[in-house]
Amino acid sequence: MLPLDEQAVEVHGGRFATWVAAATTVALGLRLVRIGSESLWRDETFQWWSTTFTWAEILRNASGDVHPPLYALLTKVFVGVFGDAEWALRLPAALLTAAAVPLIAALGRRAGGPRAGVLSAWIAALAPALVRYGQEARSYGLLVFASAFALVTLSRTIDLGGPAPARPRDVAILALAAAILAFSHPYGPLAVAGIGLFLTVTTVRDRRFPTGAVIGLAAAGLVFASYTPVLRSQIAAVREGFWITPLPPANILAVPGSMLRRGTPRPLTALFAVVVLLAAKRLPPRWRLLAASLALTVWIGPAVHSYLGQPLFEVNYAFALAPLAVVSLGVAVARLDGQRRRIAAAVLLAGLAIDSVAYLLGGPRKEPWREACAPLVTAARDGATAVLVRRPGRAGIMERSAVLYYARGLPLHEVEAVTGRGVVFPPGRLAVGYPPVHELDDAIRAALGSRSARSVSARPPLALLLVEGE
Repeated sequence: MLPLDEQAVEVHGGRFATWVAAATTVALGLRLVRIGSESLWRDETFQWWSTTFTWAEILRNASGDVHPPLYALLTKVFVGVFGDAEWALRLPAALLTAAAVPLIAALGRRAGGPRAGVLSAWIAALAPALVRYGQEARSYGLLVFASAFALVTLSRTIDLGGPAPARPRDVAILALAAAILAFSHPYGPLAVAGIGLFLTVTTVRDRRFPTGAVIGLAAAGLVFASYTPVLRSQIAAVREGFWITPLPPANILAVPGSMLRRGTPRPLTALFAVVVLLAAKRLPPRWRLLAASLALTVWIGPAVHSYLGQPLFEVNYAFALAPLAVVSLGVAVARLDGQRRRIAAAVLLAGLAIDSVAYLLGGPRKEPWREACAPLVTAARDGATAVLVRRPGRAGIMERSAVLYYARGLPLHEVEAVTGRGVVFPPGRLAVGYPPVHELDDAIRAALGSRSARSVSARPPLALLLVEGE
């Protein structure tokens, strides 16, 4: 158990840094356990596919994707250095969520003192949700890191436990952090808006204008302005139809708990949500206001909109809240007295650790794309020259990306994917479609022409038709 007495956590004695470094090391170790053992799942293969474009093409393709291009650019750097194996594609998420640990520790220290900082670091290191998304080749790890980075820099420019008044260097770093947050994920701009809402309310309430913080956010806004036309076009496209369906109310109410753990049993996640919300009451007043502002823009507002208008909310989209959820628990436990504090810390950290280990050692957690594409190897060696991808009821870019990934090195001349607009061949950009099955069948027959095909995999998550002959 962590020695959490006052003597063990000294601001100037180096022990704070030692315990935070230990938590960061454990966090990275957990995220690297079996990081390449699972197949890339559908969304991850899309992330891989985005790295096959040139740098200029990635930026240009952003106009057709709801996700900002920052994470695709970052992943391309890693692929260029380490290759495109499963572990290499997931490595950025592992490093980013581990790097978020010392930032969350700094937040906890400013919100509740050094003991709260150490506890926050260990909670972030062991939280199963952060371990899970630290092993997924998607932008959620970047969203957590960027949120923690922006909040730390914000705390250095206004009265949130950091130095005051703001120095020019702190303002510049805040501008950088807010820009990274805005480009990290589709909900990144909403998180920046939450910070802006917090600054607006504090200005009105305290009658004191936070010049440095406003300048930092304004600079980030100028940088993000270049992406505004793309954002407008994406909003218009989403209004025409999007795949997300409204979440059950229980899932939405459990969002604070989902920042720490995901999966079953769901009552435990709901319990964590209640604990986090109660813990947030122990935060200093300004920190509570900051947490409420972020919750309004990345959780409550989008969730309400999903029920009253277009569904646009998934639980993991709210991960900009994760750093403050962790800090709330760290501060609440740190403020307990003596024996109660030690027992609460031991139970909380042990529970998170057991949950994370159970997740890491469990069975398959995603759609088995590697297994579904395995028949490609045998069929290609038997003389098939092309593959046509079909998913019963729907097919699109993610299915095609999965086949492209697992068909690397096979003697296939082309990979085709059926969508509502017919059959698309690489290297053309592919739009996702949801056509009826009979339209898929018509598109397949039109694509085959005089060639013959045989099915080698008819089970979900996709069906493969190996095309023989030219």
